[in-house]
Amino acid sequence: WADGSIDDRERDAIHRAADDHGISKVEHASELLRGWLASRPDGDLLDLWRHSLRHVMKSLDDGERAEMKKCLVDSARQVAEAAGGFLGITSRISPEEAAVLADLERAFD
Repeated sequence: WADGSIDDRERDAIHRAADDHGISKVEHASELLRGWLASRPDGDLLDLWRHSLRHVMKSLDDGERAEMKKCLVDSARQVAEAAGGFLGITSRISPEEAAVLADLERAFD
């Protein structure tokens, strides 16, 4: 939603990531994901996620924290790259998506 919409390629990338991480197999998680893909979540949800992340990160050791950050940021980057640029000429990641990725990385600090 960083650039205001989710196209089919981004949606497919999100579903692949959900499958890779087992989210698609959990009924309630899958329902939430479908809802978030259907309409943009409220900004308060991202704030709640950041708050929850801080608590989860406290329970992990340094290696686990680094792995979680890498996994989530890499998955988000793959979604951002899914829409591609224009004929391979422009960046595959829009400025809006780059800003969200940077914000995501900062959430782990």
